[in-house]
Amino acid sequence: MTATDLNDVVRSLASLEWFPEASRPTGVLVVSTDLDTRLLLAHHLENLGYCVWTAGCGSDAYQIGIEHPVAIDMLLCDEGFSDIPAPQLYTRLKTRLPGLRCCVIATTKLHTRANEAARLGAVVLDLGGHVLPNGEPHDLVPAVNVW
Repeated sequence: MTATDLNDVVRSLASLEWFPEASRPTGVLVVSTDLDTRLLLAHHLENLGYCVWTAGCGSDAYQIGIEHPVAIDMLLCDEGFSDIPAPQLYTRLKTRLPGLRCCVIATTKLHTRANEAARLGAVVLDLGGHVLPNGEPHDLVPAVNVW
């Protein structure tokens, strides 16, 4: 993930205005198979005042969600991990954390998982800039134009 991509992700998250003023910092669970991406996002979010947990796979992320159910407000993940794909992870965690929001970072040419997560209510950030066929029910947009 480049510095520009990192800034686009963080700027997009800030523009969503999902989190009202609260008595505690917002908690974000960052999930990515890529260690550099995980560390960059975590470091940047922590510098902005977020509480951050990280995981390298879906099963680890699910375990963290179970262990910290009150603290996690948002799931920020890429679409690349396979043990528990992003849409399934979001669904599982949402049953335990009803107010959980999800943001999927799409970086690959195949956006199948990102589209599935979007249908479940996740916001999708397309960092790859790929164009999808017209028949898709949820178009992915560049990170600077989050929907």
